[in-house]
Amino acid sequence: MNKSLGKGLQALIKSQSSIVENALEDGIDINLIIPNRHQPRQVFTEDGLTDLTNSIIEKGVLQPITVREVKDGKFELIAGERRYRASKNAGLKKLPAYILDVKSDSDMLELALIENIQREDLNPLEEAEGYLLLVEKYNLTQEEIAKKVGKSRPLITNRMRLLKLPHEIRYALKNGLISKKHAELLAGLSTNGQMIGVFQKITRDGLSVRKTEELVRSLHEVKKSIKNNKMSSTKINNQNTKFESQLCSVLGTKVSMRNKGHRGSGKGQIVIDYFSHEDFERIFELLTEIETN
Repeated sequence: MNKSLGKGLQALIKSQSSIVENALEDGIDINLIIPNRHQPRQVFTEDGLTDLTNSIIEKGVLQPITVREVKDGKFELIAGERRYRASKNAGLKKLPAYILDVKSDSDMLELALIENIQREDLNPLEEAEGYLLLVEKYNLTQEEIAKKVGKSRPLITNRMRLLKLPHEIRYALKNGLISKKHAELLAGLSTNGQMIGVFQKITRDGLSVRKTEELVRSLHEVKKSIKNNKMSSTKINNQNTKFESQLCSVLGTKVSMRNKGHRGSGKGQIVIDYFSHEDFERIFELLTEIETN
């Protein structure tokens, strides 16, 4: 049995007594196979399918798909949608398959997630959407999901946080314009304005993950300092240079802090310079929670 199926599917296949023994030898009529309604993977690149189609034409289907039997003599895919699509493109009439007795839709989704995650075929957003479906439709906790798919709970949490990213950042992640780590750092920010502002700085300046991490940390430090520090006017004066430097780094422009009112009143001004309409829009998006889709 092919070890590349993944530990989750491998274990289930071994445990199933209802596998059709001749499925691997004879295959299933490809016209009787229907796609998985809860397929977590949404992106199927044309180049990837073309390469797989050519491979199937030359060498055949090296690894069976996995299906369950449904009504009217049809079979629903559990795992192997790329192989199914490429095989149709290649003109195959039958597909080798493992036939499993899977009754629950949540088990279907779980197995599809396991197969794709262990193959690293899913992009992070597709993975997150699969986890969200398990939570919202099938009432699984993040802890339960982590155990089922063999991942840590913090990883599940970090993936699901990606779904709160603004549309343009999700688009960039899905299309490989930013890395998974960049996206996770952006998702840790508190407002859409901050996310978009830092995202624009990443794409404009080509920030590495390390530089992005430093920038995000600066944003958190500024917020924490403003929230937690009740400073005298003298202490504020001593801290102005530090805050100005942090704000300049975060906003990417000149920032000046000016005290107002009597000593210790805590009043003042923050003056932010901008140098073009585009620069103003960038800073505005960084400072506000407006989502510009």
